[in-house]
Amino acid sequence: MKTETTVCKACKQSMRWVLTDKGKTLAVDPEPSPHGNLVVREDGIGHIITKDDVMPPGVERFILHAVTCTEGPKERRKPLW
Repeated sequence: MKTETTVCKACKQSMRWVLTDKGKTLAVDPEPSPHGNLVVREDGIGHIITKDDVMPPGVERFILHAVTCTEGPKERRKPLW
């Protein structure tokens, strides 16, 4: 992913902003995770996936920062699946 790292104002952890294919801007954790629900295409556009989506080998998945933010609202910090 080729976006600059920023810092979350709430928890002070690193995150990145990604523009999705739906036009939304979402904060994601900067490091890929096999449990992530967002993939970033080569053009830098993010796409939300479900646990049933099959990804080709080598595709990096990212977790939305709202899920891992230690200072965010608790209702947002739920397991992805």
